[in-house]
Amino acid sequence: KIKVHPNSKAKMLNLKLLENLIFAANEIISNAIDLMGTTIINFSFDKESKGKYGSHLKVFNQKNNYCYRCNGIITKIKCANRGTYFCNNCQILY
Repeated sequence: KIKVHPNSKAKMLNLKLLENLIFAANEIISNAIDLMGTTIINFSFDKESKGKYGSHLKVFNQKNNYCYRCNGIITKIKCANRGTYFCNNCQILY
């Protein structure tokens, strides 16, 4: 939604972009909570229930596949010591 490269420095983002980023993050978290999270590998919060938000992920685990927005190639990098997927074509480095 916001199209910010994961390695962008927060101090380089203007106030409007930060507001949009916070709004989008809150919306995503709220939706994920409503769907009981994301079950990616083998996590479940009880013996029978798994999160249903995984079907909403558009970039996660899509390395070398096409971006749903622009048909660019999805890349995986380490960001804050975590694997992060993004589209280098859509997401701008600030």
